[in-house]
Amino acid sequence: MLVYMDHGGSVAHTANAMHLHRTTPQYRIDQIRKATGLDLDDGRNRLELHIGLHLLRLVLLSSISDR
Repeated sequence: MLVYMDHGGSVAHTANAMHLHRTTPQYRIDQIRKATGLDLDDGRNRLELHIGLHLLRLVLLSSISDR
């Protein structure tokens, strides 16, 4: 999902960056839309999710380094 966010919500750019067929990231994004109920076409929702994912990554990395 971070790759999708980092590429401005472009499925085509995400697929190219991940070396996947375009339908694969589209399917995954659709699953995230269903699970979260978020409209990922809304820039504010994408921004909040993007920030949240980066914060989660920082927390997880911090907990690993504390071990």
